[in-house]
Amino acid sequence: MPDPRVYNEARALIKAGCNVTLLCWDRGEGKPAQENIDGINVKRVFVKSTHARGASQIRFLRKFWDKAQEEAKNIKFDIIHAHDFDTLPLGYKLAKKYKKKIIFDSHEIYSSIIKVNALVKSGVYFLEDYYAKRVDCIFITCPQMKQRYKKAKYIEVIGNYRDPKDFEFTHDIISREKEKLGIKNQIVISYVANLGRERIIEPLLNVVKDDKSFFLLIGGEGIQAKSVEEYSNKYQNIKYLGFVKADKVPLYTALGDIIYYGYDSRIPMSRYASPNKLFEAIAAGKALLCANIGELGQIVREEDCGIALDVMDENTIKAALEEFKKPERLDYFKKRAIEASKKYNWQDAEKRILDTYRKLLEN
Repeated sequence: MPDPRVYNEARALIKAGCNVTLLCWDRGEGKPAQENIDGINVKRVFVKSTHARGASQIRFLRKFWDKAQEEAKNIKFDIIHAHDFDTLPLGYKLAKKYKKKIIFDSHEIYSSIIKVNALVKSGVYFLEDYYAKRVDCIFITCPQMKQRYKKAKYIEVIGNYRDPKDFEFTHDIISREKEKLGIKNQIVISYVANLGRERIIEPLLNVVKDDKSFFLLIGGEGIQAKSVEEYSNKYQNIKYLGFVKADKVPLYTALGDIIYYGYDSRIPMSRYASPNKLFEAIAAGKALLCANIGELGQIVREEDCGIALDVMDENTIKAALEEFKKPERLDYFKKRAIEASKKYNWQDAEKRILDTYRKLLEN
């Protein structure tokens, strides 16, 4: 599935003169076995499965590792960049076998998010420690994740930053798209991301449906998608976009005045939260309405570019939206987001990636 972090890092390496091959797992999406996407050589390994299988996914994961290992024999490489923990055991094995350097790119703390029994979870926790001491470098998305990888020999923070240029659209394009979606003279709330159980979405839907001064654009897939679609069919100021391709996300972000990100703070991973939505909003110069968790809440508070809520329910969301209704407050938050984009920008992340690659390949 498209991941802006993987895509942006791959494009940075290509721009610097590297050849990048993305060896990935196709669980049944029906994509071609091989294609070139913006210079990235994509090779797909086909193992039929679904997401969120829990511990039973291990059986399918092993099949993927076996097939991917065979595919890797035909690829000449100097360095392995393993995205997320589920690719790490295979990546480490290949790095040892071919005596190559390996980067572990930890998008999230896997042991904090997987829904499995305590025994399997503790096994994953042990393996995270095991590999952290042995890989050449770990990329993490936010400074808070350093606590988890204390045993690592080399850590680099590569934020999920975005380039403001990706979110620039002409007035005509924005106007046409709003007309197509049925947006009148309304404040637009945009949320295009995962619709999993941990995302706090229903309270937002219930507030917006009763307040026609707002228009909610919501896209993505997950367990809550059916419920979102039902609201969309019933209320004219809620539009469900379905699954949104990665290249369309900047446009739907640019259409918004407020970018939303609700997340259950009881989930252990929440303390490490540094979502793409945060940096998409900053790059696009949009106000944020979000959970007060991890780096997400910290940056929104420090940069004063939105409202971060300790509790996300209908009452708190409604009160926050009343604040956004004040034109001077909404404009202020947007200006603060633009200021924040000077600090949290993709150019800085890109430099860190390339500097790390140089260090590893020189040693």
